[in-house]
Amino acid sequence: MFKFETKREKKVVLSCIGVMVVAILAIVALIMLLSLSIKDRKALHEENNSLVKENNSILYELLEDNDNKDNSNDVDEESNEVDSDDEETSLKDDETTSEENSSKEEETTLKPVETTKKEEQTSKEEETTKKPENNNNNTTVNSKLPFGKLSVNSDGILVGENGSEAKLQGISTHGLAWFPDYVNAESVKYCKEQMGANVFRLALYTAEYNGYCEGGDQNSLKQIVHNGVKYATDNNMYVIIDWHVLNDNNPNKYKDQAIAFFREMSSKYKDYDNVIYEICNEPCGGTSWSDIKNYALQVIPVIRENDKDAIIIVGTPNWSQDVDIVANDRITGYDNIMYAFHFYASTHRQDMRNKVTTARNSKLPIFVSEFGICEASGNGWIDENEANTWINFLKDNHISYVMWNWCNKQEASAMINSWNSSTTWWNYDDLSQAGKWLAKTYGGKIAEGR
Repeated sequence: MFKFETKREKKVVLSCIGVMVVAILAIVALIMLLSLSIKDRKALHEENNSLVKENNSILYELLEDNDNKDNSNDVDEESNEVDSDDEETSLKDDETTSEENSSKEEETTLKPVETTKKEEQTSKEEETTKKPENNNNNTTVNSKLPFGKLSVNSDGILVGENGSEAKLQGISTHGLAWFPDYVNAESVKYCKEQMGANVFRLALYTAEYNGYCEGGDQNSLKQIVHNGVKYATDNNMYVIIDWHVLNDNNPNKYKDQAIAFFREMSSKYKDYDNVIYEICNEPCGGTSWSDIKNYALQVIPVIRENDKDAIIIVGTPNWSQDVDIVANDRITGYDNIMYAFHFYASTHRQDMRNKVTTARNSKLPIFVSEFGICEASGNGWIDENEANTWINFLKDNHISYVMWNWCNKQEASAMINSWNSSTTWWNYDDLSQAGKWLAKTYGGKIAEGR
Protein backbone atom coordinates (compact mmCIF):
# COMPACT_ATOMS: atom_id res chain seq x y z
CA MET A 1 0.00 0.00 0.00
CA PHE A 2 1.25 3.44 -0.99
CA LYS A 3 2.28 5.68 1.94
CA PHE A 4 2.70 9.43 1.91
CA GLU A 5 5.79 10.92 3.50
CA THR A 6 3.95 14.03 4.68
CA LYS A 7 0.40 15.23 5.04
CA ARG A 8 1.10 18.01 2.52
CA GLU A 9 2.16 15.44 -0.07
CA LYS A 10 -1.03 13.45 0.53
CA LYS A 11 -3.16 16.58 0.15
CA VAL A 12 -1.53 17.55 -3.16
CA VAL A 13 -1.93 14.07 -4.66
CA LEU A 14 -5.57 13.77 -3.64
CA SER A 15 -6.29 17.22 -5.09
CA CYS A 16 -4.77 16.21 -8.42
CA ILE A 17 -6.86 13.04 -8.48
CA GLY A 18 -10.01 15.10 -7.82
CA VAL A 19 -9.19 17.45 -10.68
CA MET A 20 -8.62 14.51 -13.00
CA VAL A 21 -11.96 12.93 -12.06
CA VAL A 22 -13.80 16.20 -12.75
CA ALA A 23 -12.02 16.53 -16.10
CA ILE A 24 -12.91 12.97 -17.08
CA LEU A 25 -16.58 13.53 -16.19
CA ALA A 26 -16.62 16.74 -18.25
CA ILE A 27 -15.13 14.92 -21.24
CA VAL A 28 -17.73 12.14 -20.93
CA ALA A 29 -20.54 14.73 -20.80
CA LEU A 30 -19.15 16.50 -23.86
CA ILE A 31 -18.93 13.22 -25.78
CA MET A 32 -22.56 12.40 -24.87
CA LEU A 33 -23.71 15.86 -26.02
CA LEU A 34 -21.85 15.57 -29.31
CA SER A 35 -23.30 12.10 -29.83
CA LEU A 36 -26.85 13.43 -29.81
CA SER A 37 -28.41 12.89 -33.22
CA ILE A 38 -29.53 15.79 -35.32
CA LYS A 39 -33.09 14.66 -34.68
CA ASP A 40 -32.57 14.83 -30.89
CA ARG A 41 -31.07 18.30 -31.08
CA LYS A 42 -33.96 19.43 -33.34
CA ALA A 43 -36.43 18.07 -30.78
CA LEU A 44 -34.69 20.03 -28.03
CA HIS A 45 -34.76 23.13 -30.22
CA GLU A 46 -38.47 22.70 -30.95
CA GLU A 47 -39.20 22.15 -27.26
CA ASN A 48 -37.34 25.35 -26.45
CA ASN A 49 -39.30 27.24 -29.14
CA SER A 50 -42.54 25.87 -27.72
CA LEU A 51 -41.63 27.17 -24.27
CA VAL A 52 -40.78 30.56 -25.73
CA LYS A 53 -44.13 30.72 -27.58
CA GLU A 54 -45.96 29.70 -24.41
CA ASN A 55 -44.22 32.45 -22.43
CA ASN A 56 -45.00 34.96 -25.19
CA SER A 57 -48.65 33.90 -25.16
CA ILE A 58 -48.86 34.39 -21.38
CA LEU A 59 -47.22 37.82 -21.70
CA TYR A 60 -49.63 38.71 -24.54
CA GLU A 61 -52.64 37.77 -22.42
CA LEU A 62 -51.34 39.80 -19.47
CA LEU A 63 -50.82 42.83 -21.71
CA GLU A 64 -54.28 42.38 -23.28
CA ASP A 65 -55.91 42.09 -19.84
CA ASN A 66 -54.20 45.35 -18.91
CA ASP A 67 -55.49 47.02 -22.10
CA ASN A 68 -59.00 45.77 -21.38
CA LYS A 69 -58.84 47.26 -17.88
CA ASP A 70 -57.72 50.60 -19.34
CA ASN A 71 -60.52 50.56 -21.91
CA SER A 72 -63.09 49.75 -19.27
CA ASN A 73 -62.46 53.19 -17.67
CA ASP A 74 -64.39 54.74 -20.57
CA VAL A 75 -67.62 53.05 -19.50
CA ASP A 76 -69.31 51.81 -16.30
CA GLU A 77 -69.04 48.20 -15.15
CA GLU A 78 -71.85 45.96 -16.42
CA SER A 79 -74.10 44.51 -13.73
CA ASN A 80 -75.46 41.56 -15.67
CA GLU A 81 -73.81 38.22 -14.91
CA VAL A 82 -73.52 35.58 -17.61
CA ASP A 83 -75.03 32.24 -16.71
CA SER A 84 -72.03 29.93 -16.55
CA ASP A 85 -73.77 26.56 -15.97
CA ASP A 86 -72.90 24.50 -19.10
CA GLU A 87 -70.58 27.13 -20.49
CA GLU A 88 -68.02 26.80 -23.23
CA THR A 89 -67.67 24.04 -25.68
CA SER A 90 -65.29 21.95 -27.68
CA LEU A 91 -66.11 19.90 -30.70
CA LYS A 92 -65.86 16.50 -32.24
CA ASP A 93 -64.51 17.18 -35.70
CA ASP A 94 -65.69 14.57 -38.20
CA GLU A 95 -64.86 15.80 -41.66
CA THR A 96 -67.70 14.15 -43.62
CA THR A 97 -69.76 16.59 -45.68
CA SER A 98 -73.12 16.69 -47.39
CA GLU A 99 -73.77 18.79 -50.50
CA GLU A 100 -76.92 20.89 -50.79
CA ASN A 101 -78.26 22.20 -54.11
CA SER A 102 -76.16 25.19 -55.15
CA SER A 103 -74.87 25.79 -51.60
CA LYS A 104 -72.13 24.78 -49.12
CA GLU A 105 -71.14 21.26 -47.95
CA GLU A 106 -71.88 20.80 -44.28
CA GLU A 107 -70.41 18.45 -41.65
CA THR A 108 -72.02 15.03 -41.22
CA THR A 109 -70.98 13.64 -37.86
CA LEU A 110 -69.79 16.12 -35.30
CA LYS A 111 -69.45 15.79 -31.56
CA PRO A 112 -71.45 18.01 -29.21
CA VAL A 113 -69.64 20.83 -27.54
CA GLU A 114 -68.30 20.45 -24.01
CA THR A 115 -66.82 22.80 -21.42
CA THR A 116 -63.04 23.28 -21.24
CA LYS A 117 -60.94 24.84 -18.50
CA LYS A 118 -59.55 27.42 -20.90
CA GLU A 119 -63.04 28.56 -21.90
CA GLU A 120 -64.15 28.66 -18.24
CA GLN A 121 -61.32 31.07 -17.55
CA THR A 122 -62.34 33.15 -20.57
CA SER A 123 -65.88 33.33 -19.24
CA LYS A 124 -64.70 34.44 -15.79
CA GLU A 125 -62.58 37.16 -17.36
CA GLU A 126 -65.57 38.26 -19.43
CA GLU A 127 -67.75 38.68 -16.34
CA THR A 128 -65.27 41.14 -14.88
CA THR A 129 -64.47 43.09 -18.06
CA LYS A 130 -67.81 43.26 -19.92
CA LYS A 131 -68.97 46.53 -21.39
CA PRO A 132 -71.99 48.05 -19.61
CA GLU A 133 -75.58 47.87 -20.57
CA ASN A 134 -76.57 51.52 -20.39
CA ASN A 135 -80.14 52.50 -19.66
CA ASN A 136 -79.75 56.24 -20.16
CA ASN A 137 -80.26 55.92 -23.95
CA ASN A 138 -77.54 58.55 -24.40
CA THR A 139 -74.31 56.65 -23.93
CA THR A 140 -73.55 53.70 -26.18
CA VAL A 141 -70.89 51.03 -25.98
CA ASN A 142 -67.74 51.39 -28.06
CA SER A 143 -67.10 54.87 -29.42
CA LYS A 144 -63.95 53.87 -31.35
CA LEU A 145 -65.58 51.97 -34.20
CA PRO A 146 -64.18 52.75 -37.67
CA PHE A 147 -67.49 54.26 -38.84
CA GLY A 148 -69.30 54.78 -35.55
CA LYS A 149 -72.97 53.90 -35.34
CA LEU A 150 -74.32 52.49 -38.60
CA SER A 151 -77.51 53.27 -40.51
CA VAL A 152 -78.99 52.86 -44.00
CA ASN A 153 -79.54 56.02 -46.03
CA SER A 154 -82.27 56.77 -48.57
CA ASP A 155 -80.15 55.33 -51.39
CA GLY A 156 -79.95 51.96 -49.64
CA ILE A 157 -76.28 52.43 -48.72
CA LEU A 158 -74.77 51.51 -45.36
CA VAL A 159 -73.32 54.67 -43.82
CA GLY A 160 -71.51 55.70 -40.65
CA GLU A 161 -72.26 58.43 -38.13
CA ASN A 162 -70.97 61.18 -40.41
CA GLY A 163 -73.18 60.06 -43.31
CA SER A 164 -70.32 58.71 -45.42
CA GLU A 165 -70.33 55.16 -46.76
CA ALA A 166 -69.36 52.50 -44.21
CA LYS A 167 -67.18 49.98 -46.03
CA LEU A 168 -67.33 46.76 -44.06
CA GLN A 169 -65.12 43.82 -45.01
CA GLY A 170 -65.28 40.85 -42.72
CA ILE A 171 -64.68 37.23 -41.81
CA SER A 172 -67.28 34.64 -40.83
CA THR A 173 -66.76 31.73 -38.49
CA HIS A 174 -67.84 28.24 -39.44
CA GLY A 175 -70.50 26.62 -37.23
CA LEU A 176 -69.96 27.68 -33.62
CA ALA A 177 -70.86 24.20 -32.36
CA TRP A 178 -68.15 22.59 -34.50
CA PHE A 179 -65.28 25.09 -34.50
CA PRO A 180 -65.67 27.04 -31.23
CA ASP A 181 -61.94 27.26 -30.54
CA TYR A 182 -61.47 29.91 -33.23
CA VAL A 183 -63.65 32.33 -31.25
CA ASN A 184 -61.02 33.60 -28.82
CA ALA A 185 -59.46 36.96 -28.05
CA GLU A 186 -56.21 36.43 -29.98
CA SER A 187 -57.97 34.91 -32.98
CA VAL A 188 -60.40 37.82 -33.38
CA LYS A 189 -57.60 40.34 -32.89
CA TYR A 190 -55.60 38.53 -35.59
CA CYS A 191 -58.57 38.80 -37.97
CA LYS A 192 -58.55 42.55 -37.51
CA GLU A 193 -54.84 43.37 -37.36
CA GLN A 194 -53.35 40.71 -39.63
CA MET A 195 -56.20 39.89 -42.02
CA GLY A 196 -57.66 43.40 -42.35
CA ALA A 197 -61.25 42.61 -41.28
CA ASN A 198 -63.43 45.18 -39.51
CA VAL A 199 -66.46 42.93 -38.95
CA PHE A 200 -66.65 39.41 -37.44
CA ARG A 201 -69.64 37.14 -38.14
CA LEU A 202 -70.74 34.48 -35.63
CA ALA A 203 -72.49 31.63 -37.49
CA LEU A 204 -74.93 29.93 -35.11
CA TYR A 205 -76.39 26.96 -37.00
CA THR A 206 -80.00 26.30 -36.08
CA ALA A 207 -80.38 22.73 -37.33
CA GLU A 208 -77.38 20.69 -38.46
CA TYR A 209 -75.71 18.25 -36.07
CA ASN A 210 -76.18 19.70 -32.59
CA GLY A 211 -77.39 23.01 -33.97
CA TYR A 212 -79.08 25.42 -31.59
CA CYS A 213 -82.59 24.04 -32.23
CA GLU A 214 -81.70 20.39 -32.78
CA GLY A 215 -79.89 19.04 -29.75
CA GLY A 216 -77.22 21.68 -29.24
CA ASP A 217 -76.31 22.95 -25.78
CA GLN A 218 -78.05 26.31 -26.03
CA ASN A 219 -76.38 27.88 -23.00
CA SER A 220 -72.92 26.91 -24.23
CA LEU A 221 -73.64 28.13 -27.75
CA LYS A 222 -74.98 31.45 -26.48
CA GLN A 223 -71.86 31.82 -24.34
CA ILE A 224 -69.70 31.48 -27.46
CA VAL A 225 -71.80 34.22 -29.08
CA HIS A 226 -71.33 36.44 -26.01
CA ASN A 227 -67.58 35.79 -26.08
CA GLY A 228 -67.43 36.64 -29.77
CA VAL A 229 -69.28 39.91 -29.26
CA LYS A 230 -66.91 40.81 -26.44
CA TYR A 231 -63.76 40.07 -28.45
CA ALA A 232 -65.03 42.03 -31.45
CA THR A 233 -66.01 44.94 -29.20
CA ASP A 234 -62.60 44.91 -27.50
CA ASN A 235 -61.02 45.24 -30.95
CA ASN A 236 -63.36 48.02 -32.15
CA MET A 237 -64.93 45.73 -34.73
CA TYR A 238 -68.52 45.29 -35.83
CA VAL A 239 -70.03 41.87 -35.13
CA ILE A 240 -72.88 39.96 -36.82
CA ILE A 241 -75.00 37.58 -34.77
CA ASP A 242 -76.07 35.13 -37.48
CA TRP A 243 -79.13 32.86 -37.03
CA HIS A 244 -77.75 30.36 -39.54
CA VAL A 245 -80.80 28.83 -41.20
CA LEU A 246 -79.72 26.29 -43.83
CA ASN A 247 -80.87 22.67 -43.88
CA ASP A 248 -84.00 23.61 -41.96
CA ASN A 249 -84.86 25.48 -45.20
CA ASN A 250 -87.72 27.64 -43.93
CA PRO A 251 -86.99 30.05 -41.05
CA ASN A 252 -90.56 29.60 -39.81
CA LYS A 253 -89.67 26.06 -38.70
CA TYR A 254 -87.94 27.44 -35.60
CA LYS A 255 -89.62 30.84 -35.50
CA ASP A 256 -90.48 30.66 -31.79
CA GLN A 257 -86.88 29.83 -30.89
CA ALA A 258 -85.66 32.68 -33.11
CA ILE A 259 -87.99 35.14 -31.40
CA ALA A 260 -86.78 34.07 -27.94
CA PHE A 261 -83.13 34.17 -29.05
CA PHE A 262 -83.26 37.64 -30.61
CA ARG A 263 -85.28 39.00 -27.70
CA GLU A 264 -82.46 37.92 -25.39
CA MET A 265 -79.65 39.14 -27.67
CA SER A 266 -81.22 42.52 -28.42
CA SER A 267 -81.94 43.10 -24.73
CA LYS A 268 -78.33 42.40 -23.82
CA TYR A 269 -76.76 44.39 -26.67
CA LYS A 270 -79.24 47.25 -27.11
CA ASP A 271 -76.55 49.80 -26.24
CA TYR A 272 -73.84 48.31 -28.44
CA ASP A 273 -73.30 50.31 -31.64
CA ASN A 274 -71.33 47.47 -33.26
CA VAL A 275 -73.88 44.62 -33.09
CA ILE A 276 -75.72 43.61 -36.30
CA TYR A 277 -78.53 41.03 -36.29
CA GLU A 278 -78.82 38.54 -39.18
CA ILE A 279 -82.15 36.80 -38.65
CA CYS A 280 -82.08 34.02 -41.31
CA ASN A 281 -78.92 33.07 -43.16
CA GLU A 282 -80.02 31.15 -46.28
CA PRO A 283 -83.70 30.24 -46.70
CA CYS A 284 -83.86 27.52 -49.33
CA GLY A 285 -85.71 24.38 -50.38
CA GLY A 286 -88.37 26.34 -52.22
CA THR A 287 -89.07 28.76 -49.36
CA SER A 288 -90.84 31.79 -50.83
CA TRP A 289 -90.19 35.45 -50.14
CA SER A 290 -93.70 35.61 -48.71
CA ASP A 291 -92.75 33.01 -46.06
CA ILE A 292 -89.49 34.80 -45.28
CA LYS A 293 -91.17 38.19 -45.08
CA ASN A 294 -93.87 36.91 -42.71
CA TYR A 295 -91.14 35.45 -40.50
CA ALA A 296 -89.17 38.70 -40.55
CA LEU A 297 -92.23 40.74 -39.63
CA GLN A 298 -92.51 38.70 -36.43
CA VAL A 299 -88.82 38.75 -35.48
CA ILE A 300 -87.98 42.38 -36.32
CA PRO A 301 -90.50 43.89 -33.83
CA VAL A 302 -88.96 41.79 -31.04
CA ILE A 303 -85.53 43.25 -31.77
CA ARG A 304 -86.93 46.77 -32.11
CA GLU A 305 -88.56 46.54 -28.69
CA ASN A 306 -85.04 46.64 -27.26
CA ASP A 307 -82.71 47.93 -29.96
CA LYS A 308 -84.45 50.74 -31.81
CA ASP A 309 -82.07 51.26 -34.71
CA ALA A 310 -79.50 48.46 -35.08
CA ILE A 311 -78.86 47.07 -38.55
CA ILE A 312 -80.96 43.96 -39.25
CA ILE A 313 -80.11 41.67 -42.20
CA VAL A 314 -82.91 39.56 -43.67
CA GLY A 315 -82.17 36.48 -45.77
CA THR A 316 -83.63 36.15 -49.26
CA PRO A 317 -84.94 33.17 -51.30
CA ASN A 318 -82.78 30.52 -52.96
CA TRP A 319 -79.82 30.58 -50.55
CA SER A 320 -80.00 34.38 -50.30
CA GLN A 321 -79.62 35.03 -54.03
CA ASP A 322 -82.99 36.32 -55.26
CA VAL A 323 -82.61 39.92 -54.14
CA ASP A 324 -84.24 41.06 -57.40
CA ILE A 325 -87.51 39.49 -56.28
CA VAL A 326 -87.34 41.20 -52.89
CA ALA A 327 -86.79 44.59 -54.48
CA ASN A 328 -90.44 44.75 -55.53
CA ASP A 329 -91.85 43.70 -52.14
CA ARG A 330 -89.50 44.94 -49.47
CA ILE A 331 -90.27 45.21 -45.74
CA THR A 332 -91.72 48.58 -44.76
CA GLY A 333 -92.32 50.35 -41.47
CA TYR A 334 -88.79 49.86 -40.12
CA ASP A 335 -85.49 51.66 -40.72
CA ASN A 336 -82.05 50.09 -41.13
CA ILE A 337 -83.24 46.86 -42.72
CA MET A 338 -80.87 45.23 -45.21
CA TYR A 339 -81.15 42.12 -47.39
CA ALA A 340 -78.64 39.29 -47.65
CA PHE A 341 -76.99 38.29 -50.89
CA HIS A 342 -74.55 35.33 -50.99
CA PHE A 343 -72.25 34.13 -53.76
CA TYR A 344 -69.38 31.74 -54.42
CA ALA A 345 -67.13 33.07 -57.15
CA SER A 346 -66.34 29.79 -58.89
CA THR A 347 -70.07 29.03 -59.33
CA HIS A 348 -71.90 32.36 -59.42
CA ARG A 349 -70.97 34.82 -62.12
CA GLN A 350 -72.50 37.56 -64.25
CA ASP A 351 -76.07 36.25 -64.07
CA MET A 352 -75.95 36.69 -60.29
CA ARG A 353 -74.41 40.14 -60.58
CA ASN A 354 -77.34 41.03 -62.82
CA LYS A 355 -79.71 40.19 -59.96
CA VAL A 356 -77.82 42.52 -57.66
CA THR A 357 -77.80 45.27 -60.27
CA THR A 358 -81.57 45.03 -60.64
CA ALA A 359 -82.05 45.26 -56.90
CA ARG A 360 -79.59 48.14 -56.45
CA ASN A 361 -81.23 50.08 -59.29
CA SER A 362 -84.29 50.22 -57.06
CA LYS A 363 -82.06 51.20 -54.09
CA LEU A 364 -82.56 47.95 -52.19
CA PRO A 365 -80.07 47.86 -49.25
CA ILE A 366 -77.89 44.79 -49.80
CA PHE A 367 -75.31 43.22 -47.49
CA VAL A 368 -73.17 40.29 -48.68
CA SER A 369 -73.08 38.54 -45.32
CA GLU A 370 -71.40 35.49 -46.84
CA PHE A 371 -69.27 34.78 -49.91
CA GLY A 372 -66.48 32.47 -50.97
CA ILE A 373 -63.99 32.29 -53.81
CA CYS A 374 -64.51 28.56 -54.45
CA GLU A 375 -67.55 26.59 -55.60
CA ALA A 376 -70.97 26.92 -53.95
CA SER A 377 -70.41 23.66 -52.06
CA GLY A 378 -67.73 25.41 -50.02
CA ASN A 379 -65.15 23.22 -51.70
CA GLY A 380 -63.71 22.62 -55.16
CA TRP A 381 -61.91 24.92 -57.54
CA ILE A 382 -60.92 28.45 -56.46
CA ASP A 383 -61.35 31.25 -59.03
CA GLU A 384 -59.40 34.30 -57.88
CA ASN A 385 -60.01 36.24 -61.08
CA GLU A 386 -63.78 35.94 -60.74
CA ALA A 387 -63.48 36.74 -57.03
CA ASN A 388 -61.65 39.97 -57.89
CA THR A 389 -64.37 40.84 -60.38
CA TRP A 390 -66.97 40.36 -57.63
CA ILE A 391 -65.10 42.55 -55.13
CA ASN A 392 -64.77 45.38 -57.65
CA PHE A 393 -68.47 45.04 -58.47
CA LEU A 394 -69.45 45.20 -54.77
CA LYS A 395 -67.31 48.28 -54.22
CA ASP A 396 -68.88 50.00 -57.23
CA ASN A 397 -72.34 49.26 -55.82
CA HIS A 398 -71.50 50.32 -52.23
CA ILE A 399 -72.04 46.85 -50.77
CA SER A 400 -70.24 45.45 -47.71
CA TYR A 401 -69.12 41.81 -47.60
CA VAL A 402 -68.05 38.99 -45.27
CA MET A 403 -66.06 35.92 -46.37
CA TRP A 404 -66.65 32.29 -45.31
CA ASN A 405 -64.91 30.69 -43.24
CA TRP A 406 -62.44 31.10 -40.37
CA CYS A 407 -61.26 27.60 -39.44
CA ASN A 408 -59.00 24.77 -40.62
CA LYS A 409 -61.64 22.46 -42.04
CA GLN A 410 -60.35 20.44 -45.00
CA GLU A 411 -62.22 22.34 -47.69
CA ALA A 412 -61.39 25.11 -50.14
CA SER A 413 -63.38 27.83 -48.36
CA ALA A 414 -61.51 27.44 -45.04
CA MET A 415 -58.93 30.19 -44.59
CA ILE A 416 -56.49 28.15 -42.50
CA ASN A 417 -54.65 25.09 -43.82
CA SER A 418 -56.11 21.84 -42.48
CA TRP A 419 -52.72 20.64 -41.22
CA ASN A 420 -52.37 23.68 -38.97
CA SER A 421 -53.92 23.18 -35.52
CA SER A 422 -53.18 26.59 -34.02
CA THR A 423 -56.15 28.68 -32.87
CA THR A 424 -54.31 31.86 -31.88
CA TRP A 425 -51.60 32.86 -34.36
CA TRP A 426 -50.72 31.99 -37.95
CA ASN A 427 -47.82 32.75 -40.27
CA TYR A 428 -48.60 33.63 -43.86
CA ASP A 429 -47.88 30.10 -45.07
CA ASP A 430 -50.29 28.70 -42.46
CA LEU A 431 -53.11 30.36 -44.39
CA SER A 432 -54.84 28.48 -47.20
CA GLN A 433 -55.18 29.87 -50.71
CA ALA A 434 -58.50 31.43 -49.68
CA GLY A 435 -56.94 32.94 -46.56
CA LYS A 436 -54.00 34.40 -48.46
CA TRP A 437 -56.33 35.90 -51.06
CA LEU A 438 -58.45 37.52 -48.37
CA ALA A 439 -55.45 38.95 -46.51
CA LYS A 440 -54.12 40.51 -49.71
CA THR A 441 -57.55 41.77 -50.82
CA TYR A 442 -58.37 43.27 -47.41
CA GLY A 443 -54.89 44.80 -47.03
CA GLY A 444 -53.98 42.73 -43.97
CA LYS A 445 -50.56 43.17 -42.36
CA ILE A 446 -49.73 39.47 -42.75
CA ALA A 447 -49.80 39.93 -46.55
CA GLU A 448 -47.78 43.14 -46.75
CA GLY A 449 -45.11 42.99 -49.45
CA ARG A 450 -46.50 39.77 -50.92
